[in-house]
Amino acid sequence: MNSWLQENLVCPRDHSNLLLNEEGLVCAFGHIYPVIDGIPIMLLEEAKPTHGECSRTLELVSTDKAFYQGSEELDRQDTVDAYVQQIVGGTCGHMYRPLIGKLSRYPIPEIRLPQGSGQILLDIGCNWGRWCISAARKGYSCVGIDPSLRAIRAACRVARQLGVSVSYIVAD
Repeated sequence: MNSWLQENLVCPRDHSNLLLNEEGLVCAFGHIYPVIDGIPIMLLEEAKPTHGECSRTLELVSTDKAFYQGSEELDRQDTVDAYVQQIVGGTCGHMYRPLIGKLSRYPIPEIRLPQGSGQILLDIGCNWGRWCISAARKGYSCVGIDPSLRAIRAACRVARQLGVSVSYIVAD
């Protein structure tokens, strides 16, 4: 997990500081949030989810955590991530439906913001992180949030593949 997240995340239940240990992120009151492949899982079981991915991620993390310990696929520099290939029609619009499974490059849009100098940009519902990548390329320090662990893991792979530094969190 990157240092920015460690310094800035707090317990969503009581707003106390979190410490990273072998169990994950733990607050002074004993609330534990798993960290999988360096990604904090900040979903709350007792909170009413706003998206179906919240429940799916919580279920998968609690019942089959070992599945998430390794990478879903090897990082390759010469190919578009398999998750992005599948989801591009839903995240980039109907024009991309004919390109599902056929992308030769990532459809990263040009973000219409002035040049950044480290300002924080929060992308809520970032999925595979295309707007985070665009903003990071423009000089912003980006934090992407999505309730889907699969999407966030893909976002991490894409950012790493493209050489962009972005912080990602699984949260709602």
